[in-house]
Amino acid sequence: MRAAVRMMKKPKINTVQDNRLALKPFETMIGLLPLEVNLDGLVYFLGLIMFGPALLFLIIGAILFSKEKKKGGKIFMILAGVYLIISLGTCGALMAAN
Repeated sequence: MRAAVRMMKKPKINTVQDNRLALKPFETMIGLLPLEVNLDGLVYFLGLIMFGPALLFLIIGAILFSKEKKKGGKIFMILAGVYLIISLGTCGALMAAN
């Protein structure tokens, strides 16, 4: 019986190699993560949100103003100004926070 127990002993394990093998998948994942992030798209998106609707309202207001619908044109131009003031305050504060 003791001979069978001696044969079933666990082999000596080299822990350094085992740890290296265990970390191998994580090493490849770390290589895929970028160290620097490009945020140019976010800046363009915030710029589009700041100026896009105001510019659209201004164009619609100018078209209506030129087509003899003066009241509608003035309303759209006022909306463009109000949207521009609010968006520059909100998004401008977000962009200046960095």
